[in-house]
Amino acid sequence: MNTGGTACASPMDLSAVPMGADGAIHVMGDNTSAQMGTTIPTVCIDPMFGYAGYQVAYRYTMRATGILTASTVSMNTALTLDTVVQIAAGCDSAAATLGCNDDVSSSVRQSTAASWSVIDAGTAVFILVGGFVSPMVPSTPQGPFELILREGST
Repeated sequence: MNTGGTACASPMDLSAVPMGADGAIHVMGDNTSAQMGTTIPTVCIDPMFGYAGYQVAYRYTMRATGILTASTVSMNTALTLDTVVQIAAGCDSAAATLGCNDDVSSSVRQSTAASWSVIDAGTAVFILVGGFVSPMVPSTPQGPFELILREGST
């Protein structure tokens, strides 16, 4: 199992991972041992309710110009794992957020983030996967997950 890199200290590079038959990159990750970092900005989560902790970081270089989607929605991610996914231009809290998501819906705690604009081929981006932590809402912020990356045409 791939635990990713500790948030921003040593992001795992997914650029050379081959695409599957479905045209997506699939990697298993786990944030169980991750530090309680909070690199994912509050633009992704309403800070009144919680924050993204236990983050792992990945680096990816776009193969073609297009929209990048990063998702933990998979039968290989526990339905109880509450994830937050961010796509960013850099790997620190000051980096521009290119897309983020906390929960696909009120009943699905897994997340799918799509870049808000087209990203050029050859551009390196960072994907941070964290667990939603809240003193007000019960959640499971740590555990194994499947990260799925998919490039879409413009």
